Formats: sequence, C-alpha cells, structure tokens
Amino acid sequence: MSALAPGLPRVPLAFAFGLAVAMGCAPLLSDALRPTQLMTALDISLESGVPTRLRDWVVVPSPAFQASLDLVGDGDGQDNTKPYDQVVMRDYRNEAGAVVMLAIAYARVQRQEVKIHRPDLCYRSQGFEVQAIAPASFALVSESGVPVVGRRLLARRADRLEAVVYWLRTGTQYSDRAWDARLQIFTDGLEGRVPDGVLVRASQIVASPGDAEAAWAQLETFLADLVAGSSADIRPLLLR
Repeated sequence: MSALAPGLPRVPLAFAFGLAVAMGCAPLLSDALRPTQLMTALDISLESGVPTRLRDWVVVPSPAFQASLDLVGDGDGQDNTKPYDQVVMRDYRNEAGAVVMLAIAYARVQRQEVKIHRPDLCYRSQGFEVQAIAPASFALVSESGVPVVGRRLLARRADRLEAVVYWLRTGTQYSDRAWDARLQIFTDGLEGRVPDGVLVRASQIVASPGDAEAAWAQLETFLADLVAGSSADIRPLLLR
C-alpha cells in the first residue's frame, strides 16, 4: 500500500522541511517585530504635578459623583480592563460657585487591544444618553505644533445633565475619531515605537441643554488654565 493516499500531490522533502522551519520561526519573528520602544518613561506623579489651584479655581470635596473612566458592562465589546497607569479625578470650584469635574487618565502603553476608553463610550455604558456630540477645538497647540482637538458632549442620565469636553492624545496625535487613534498606533508600531496616551476630560452639571454652550466654553478655558498651571514635567504628558 502506498504511503500517500491516492490523488494527493507529492511534496518535495526540501520544500516540506523549509515550510516546517518557517512555521516554527513565525512566533519568534512576531516577537522580534513587536514594537518595544516606549515613547516616554513613567517616573513622575500626576497627583503631585497637576495643580490644586488654577487662577480662581480651587480643589474642593466632590459634591457629585464623576462618571467612571472605564467601560461598564459590555460597552462596545472591547477589552474592559483598566488600561491606565495613573488617574487623577478632582472637583474644582471658582469664586462664583461654579464647579468643574476634572478627570485625567494616563497610560504609557497604547495598543490596538488595550487603549484609553473614549468618554463617548464610557458615558453610554454607564446609562447616560449622549444627546449631543460635536468636535472641539481647544485654544492650545501641542509641543509638536499640532492643534489640540477633541469633542464636546451633552449627556443625560435621569435628572442629571452633564456638559463634557475632552481631548485624547495618542502619541503625538489628537483626533475626535476613534480610527485615527488606531492608525496612529499602527503607524508607530511599524517604526518600532509604542505610543503613550492621555485622556483629559472636564465636565459640568447644567440645568438645561441651553446652558451647554456656555458650559463648554468655560470648560475649555479651564483646561487651558490647567495646562498653563501644570508643572514642567506634567505638561508634556498632557500635550506632546
């Protein structure tokens, strides 16, 4: 009886051996090609570097809960593990009595499978209805000369209406589109780099949708003051 089943092509021994070697080396090549050069080292503290006073804004005990920085439940089906190395969540009040909720999440590693969650998704996963969403252009320019852009949100849950602004930095890129972050991670990976990332979010509870425009403007001014008032070590993490 023949060693080969009828109808099956004969494979040259040299070809079969080469194929086996290639298959065996594939995991090693994958590891060798995996990006390993981190874009920054995490040797500074956000908690100590982010100021507790900004012009007439001062940190106060939290009068209301902040929306979590993580996805809750199934979210969008992505990895729900916490992808952050450092988080700062505070409330600030100014002399007029206005309160701003600040959240900063920093991650030194951004990969396709584990990256910072966008507030659009986080708010929805926590039961908020996002009633408005629009691009935001901040009066800021990054250290690399790139305009800082993000998003404005208006989110409602029960009797709570919240105006939100944020930017999300992936490496040196700012964008209000999720696929841009994925492309940046891919591009950096081709060059052997692993980008870091930061989410800077500010929000304010408002009485009605008509108050959102003024709240967004105040929040954007607040974040500009935040950057200006942050330490020289922290500023490049917020804006690279």
